[in-house]
Formats: sequence, structure tokens, C-alpha cells
Amino acid sequence: MNDIAEYPSLAEYLEARKHVVVETEDKVKALLLGDASAIHVAYSGSGDSGQIDGIEVVGVNGSSVKLSHEQEKLVEDYCYDQIEKLYGGWENDDGGCGEFEIDMFTGEVHWSHTTYFTESSTEEHDL
Repeated sequence: MNDIAEYPSLAEYLEARKHVVVETEDKVKALLLGDASAIHVAYSGSGDSGQIDGIEVVGVNGSSVKLSHEQEKLVEDYCYDQIEKLYGGWENDDGGCGEFEIDMFTGEVHWSHTTYFTESSTEEHDL
């Protein structure tokens, strides 16, 4: 399994995976150099089911940007791969949730993840 630091940015991930996905180099570059200034991805799951809840793309002028289906899949694949590397099984049992904030200008990715769990405490006494 790959180390989490292998692809710290979306740009590096896309560059490394462009031969795997059915995408042209121009489409990958369009995602990286297009009108997007930031991408926000939210995910959640529990009870053995998890999903990306939404992808919001902010344009350089502050407006909303619509990704193509192929571009959206690339972003989802990147996020799912990162989640599985550190939190495999995150969607099981009580589950978890999180958010990715991707700065398209700097390539930096801020990721927060919350793991849900049920806590219990047992005490025994002989009287």
C-alpha cells in the first residue's frame, strides 16, 4: 500500500494517475489550471456505507464552477484513496466523516477527519 505522503497534493496525484484513468492530458491540465481556485469535498458514512456527500468548486472570481463527470471522478478517487490509506474501514460501524479543502493555487490540501465510536464503561462490585 502507498504511503500517504506519496501524493500529498491533488496535482501530483492526477499527474501520477493520468495513465490509469481514461483522461487526456489536456483534461487533467484543465482541472488544474482552469477556473478553479479551491475545491471543497465532504464525506460521511456509517453502518457499512460511506460516500462523498458533495464537491464544491470555487472559481477564481468567487463563483461556483461545474466540473465535468470525469473531473469529478478524479477528485473523488483522490479523496477516497487518501481516506482508505489512513482510515480504512472508516464507513463501518459508527463510521466517520470529514472534509478536504484543496487550494488549487498552492496545491496544498487541508484534511480533517472525525471518527465516530460508541464508548462504554463497565464496573463490577462484590458486596
